[in-house]
Amino acid sequence: MERLKPTLVHGTIVPEIDDTFSPDAIDFVGTMIMKGLSCTFTWYTRIRVPEDHELDELVDRLSVSSSTWHRIIELCHIAVSYHVKGDFKKSKSFLAESFIPLLEVHGIQTNCAFTMKHREALKHVLDSTSAFIQLSSCDDHEARRNLYNYAKTVTSFDSMDKCQRAGVHAIRSRLSDYPDNMLYAREAVKLNPEEGRWHYYLAEALFEADQRGEFKGRDRSEAYREIMKHNQISLSLCQDSPEPLLLMAEILVSGGDPESCEKAYLLIQNVLKKFPNSAYAHMRGADILQMSQQSFDLMPRSYLLIEPFYQKAIKLAKKECALLRHKLGLHQVLMAKLRLANYEGIYKEGIKNLELAALSIHDANIHLMLAGNGLLDSSVVGIHQMPRPLPWAEDSSSESSEPYLKTVEVSKKSKKKKGKGKRK
Repeated sequence: MERLKPTLVHGTIVPEIDDTFSPDAIDFVGTMIMKGLSCTFTWYTRIRVPEDHELDELVDRLSVSSSTWHRIIELCHIAVSYHVKGDFKKSKSFLAESFIPLLEVHGIQTNCAFTMKHREALKHVLDSTSAFIQLSSCDDHEARRNLYNYAKTVTSFDSMDKCQRAGVHAIRSRLSDYPDNMLYAREAVKLNPEEGRWHYYLAEALFEADQRGEFKGRDRSEAYREIMKHNQISLSLCQDSPEPLLLMAEILVSGGDPESCEKAYLLIQNVLKKFPNSAYAHMRGADILQMSQQSFDLMPRSYLLIEPFYQKAIKLAKKECALLRHKLGLHQVLMAKLRLANYEGIYKEGIKNLELAALSIHDANIHLMLAGNGLLDSSVVGIHQMPRPLPWAEDSSSESSEPYLKTVEVSKKSKKKKGKGKRK
């Protein structure tokens, strides 16, 4: 009975698997091993599994990921989604691609410092998820036994330091739906309060929940203060990412008044000066301005601000991105309706971009047909919807919002000074 000597594996006591085990016994012990892993399938949470057209969009968006870290998580999300939908071949392919930046091979390994700092957390999630996906499509008992033995070698979550455990919780927050994403982000912040990105994840989860109407009355005011608090911390700790600044711009836009939208535009300009080579920053900046158009004093002006951001994002993207073509094409066709200078040329360019997007995006095909019949307008597309206004009035004098507004005001004043100098 030596083989039944218990061993602690990932927090679970299991016997050693040897040749005398039956296939059913191997699977029973293997299931106990797998339950101890922080695998996306063993969290017992609501993993976000997108619809087919949304999944195609996720794949397309890989070329405009904000960082290597986020691209790896997005690849894992895509792999998990394909697995849930029963496409094991695509699932394995995307999961294999997610490992490439982590390979310790010169010329292949990523130079992203943040990714390497949390490499152990990423490896744990990817290794355990890979084992689960391979087991689900493996009928050979010997191979299954080998996979269970491989799962035992994955670094245990409990053996990691706080930094890596926080990283695992942060990954969970990116793959889960509300309220699980908020709870995991809180846990990541609790374990590693000095990591700015975890504060950003929490602020973003709260903001998105608020925009969906999850908070009411007093709870909404509390959520607003928490959003501002954690995004402010993120801004001070996370200087190498455009995301906290862009979230602040979106919060400003949610104020719903022209002055806040002007501040958001100035903030976006500052972001693009700081991250001039980020396709993600240009795309998100354009998206946020798209939401704010109704609040600008002059509608044509707001249309003209957006087009160059999408165009620059297309140039900066690592490969052809149908999503960006779709966004730009829609914007150009709608802009042509304003009969601005060269509106005919803008319309033709918009149709061309929609044609390119329609090759892989279903909605782009619909919008192309509507545009061809002169029926495409903002009400059909639905891109001008403003976010739900946050309770600015209740907290307008709070310290939490002051640093952001000061940053924007300084930029605005400096522009005015430059203008006065030119008039002299």
